[in-house]
Amino acid sequence: MVAEWIEPLAASGAGALVAAAATDGWQNARASVTDLIRRRRGDERAALVERALDDTAARVEQAEPAAREQQRELLLTGWQTLLSDLLAEHSGGDERSDIAEELRTLVEEVTTALPVAGQRWVQNVTISGASIGQTVMGGSIVNHSPLR
Repeated sequence: MVAEWIEPLAASGAGALVAAAATDGWQNARASVTDLIRRRRGDERAALVERALDDTAARVEQAEPAAREQQRELLLTGWQTLLSDLLAEHSGGDERSDIAEELRTLVEEVTTALPVAGQRWVQNVTISGASIGQTVMGGSIVNHSPLR
C-alpha cells in the first residue's frame, strides 16, 4: 500500500515542474529534478529523464500560447507517476525521509521562481494524523459511497 502523503507530494512536484516549462525558471527546475533522479537511480536513468524533461519543455514551448495550459495538463500525469514511484521506492513510507524533504524543497524553490500565473499549477496538500487527503490536477475526483 502506498503511503497517503506520497500522491499529494508527487502531484505538487509534477505541478511545479510542468508549470516551470517554458518559463525563466525551467533550467533550474530541470537541473533539480535531474539531480534528484541521479542521486536515487543513477546516471543512466537521469539521462533518460533529462531527455523527457527536454521533450516536456519543447512540447510546452511549441504549443500556441492559448494551448500551453492544456499541454501542461497532458504532461502532468507522467511526471506525477514518476515522482510517486520514486517516493514510494526510496522513502520507506516515511514522509520525513530525505527524498520527501528534497522534493518539498524542490517544489518550494521552483514555485518561488514561477511567474504568478504559473504558481496556480502547484498544489500543496498537507495530511497529518488519521486524515485522508485527495488531490487532482487537470481532472476530477469522484467518490462513491457503498450502496446500502
